[in-house]
Amino acid sequence: MAVLGDVVIRCGDPERLAAFWADALGYGRRPGPDGSIRLRPITPDPFAVGVRLVPTGGASVGPGAVALDLRTTGLEGEVRRLQRLGASLVDGPGPTGPEGRVAMTDPEGHGFWLVGGD
Repeated sequence: MAVLGDVVIRCGDPERLAAFWADALGYGRRPGPDGSIRLRPITPDPFAVGVRLVPTGGASVGPGAVALDLRTTGLEGEVRRLQRLGASLVDGPGPTGPEGRVAMTDPEGHGFWLVGGD
């Protein structure tokens, strides 16, 4: 079973948006190796949804500016389960990226990432 892990916001200035969203939500900040910033509750909450701010090199608005990350501990099985529900693969048949990420679309073509790990 996948759970909603992060709302991903593609943006021109992750630092500026991190300051806003961290204060707005009462979240702590953790920088990523790719220039992204992950926001999480200061007090651990297994039901809280994180925010990940990903740099684009310029302002990003419109379709694709915000996407969902679904987290799972069983990546391959979850890909198959979501495909049975009507999802489609975008980047091919297997995990991509260092943490095991699979780009998928829902039955209407809206993109999301299925991410293995925490």
